[in-house]
Amino acid sequence: MSDYDCRRVCELLSAYIDGELAEEESQALETHIDNCLHCRVHLKSLNFTVKISSRLEGHEPYEMPQEVRAKLREFLKERCRCEKKED
Repeated sequence: MSDYDCRRVCELLSAYIDGELAEEESQALETHIDNCLHCRVHLKSLNFTVKISSRLEGHEPYEMPQEVRAKLREFLKERCRCEKKED
């Protein structure tokens, strides 16, 4: 897949951050993100959330509860409403 829309990117961002996507899929997603301001902001927000959650338990890695993770994903999907790419 080389032509992602924003909704598809939103669905894949968590897997992308976790390194769970195939190389080709990651590259296609990165191409979209490079050309879409909304998705770049969304990715930065998600990365920031992951970084903060990892600090909640001191210096040890923190595993976000599955229920919280699911709610966060749903919240972010609802907010990802961009229909056109920003230059």
